[in-house]
This record gives sequence, structure tokens and C-alpha cells, in this order.
Amino acid sequence: MRDWLFRAFPPPPDTPDALTKAVIARLVAALADAVIGKLRRRYRRDTVRTEAALLRTYPGQAGALVEQACDHLLDCWIADCQRHPRASLVERAQRILPKLARLPNRRGRPILDGWSRLRYLVAHADARRWLTSLPRVSHYSGQRKIREDLIVRAFQRLAGRPPSPALLARWLDESRSRLACELACWSLPMAKVEPGRLRRLLPHLRRLARELDRALARSQVL
Repeated sequence: MRDWLFRAFPPPPDTPDALTKAVIARLVAALADAVIGKLRRRYRRDTVRTEAALLRTYPGQAGALVEQACDHLLDCWIADCQRHPRASLVERAQRILPKLARLPNRRGRPILDGWSRLRYLVAHADARRWLTSLPRVSHYSGQRKIREDLIVRAFQRLAGRPPSPALLARWLDESRSRLACELACWSLPMAKVEPGRLRRLLPHLRRLARELDRALARSQVL
């Protein structure tokens, strides 16, 4: 959380490190309670299971709920930063913690909605940057080896793991723009966003990013 939330929205510079760690612990505990609570409501016959047993029984569903919980926290944090740009870390956490008690119902909402999906834009931009020196598609073995190495390194930086042989074989003949969408989507798999859908949504996500940049710039001059 320190790496992805507080890097984008750093606490005031005079915030003690111990206080930051305490707030992170409270936020993580609130998100964990929300995930477990939603699992128990969804699988009522398993309510007698311990939290650990519940997570072992439904790992895929738990992973999706963790993703949803992080999205919800990020949406709440951004909205609070826009409404209260000069708030202290404690003041912000006090307003946000009650909102984390129950995760919102996402039925009927599009896969890519709201501010929290800007990470796809970041992943896409990173992929394009790391693929800058990607050579053109070629049937020469030397050129294909260079493409393969660059693609593997870019995906490892995004996802923390190498791509599967099947994916790598499919990507070798893709253009750089299409490849950036592929790498971004496969490195963030929980939302199951198709690369073609991401390509169509890039203008919308870039517009959201510009709006957020303007809001944060205004908060810094208040």
C-alpha cells in the first residue's frame, strides 16, 4: 500500500513514519475484514469456517475481492483528496475507514470504470516505453531473438513473471502498439480486460488521467 497508494498520494511531509505505518495497518485490516465479510455473505453455508479455511476454499473469489477492495480504497482516496486537499493523513483515514466496511456492489458496472482503472493506462505506458527499441517484425532468426528477449523483459517488469510460451509465440508478430495492450492486460489479469477493449478505452483513460493531474495540481497550490 505504501508503494502504490502513498507513492501517488504522499502524506504531508511532517507525518511521522510510525503514524504512516499505523494508518496502513488500519487500512489493510479494514480491507481484509471487508473481503472476509463478503465471502461469508456469499457462501453462507461456510460461515462456520475460519478465515484461513475460507480463503483456502475460495482462492479465486478471494483474489477477485481483494482486487475490488483495492479499487474501492483507491476510488475513495482520490475522491477525498479532491474534496479535502489539505487534510492530514489521520483526518483522511478517519473519513475513509468507515467506507471500507462493505465493498460496493459492482453488478452492472463496466469492467473499466472510474479512476481506479488508470493503472491499465500506467501499465500500457510502461510497456510502450520498455518496447521502444523493439525491432520490426522479421523472419530472420537474429531479429526474432531480439524481439523475444525484449518482450520477455518488458513483461517480467510489468507482471513479475515471464510470459507463457504460448503467449510469447503469439506476441512475436504483433506491432508495438498492440503488444503494449497485450502486455498491460495480461500483467493485470484479475479484471479480465481484453486487449482490444483496452485499445478502445485508451482515450477515455487518458482523459481521466488529465483530470486527475489538474485536480492534484490545484490541491498543491491551495
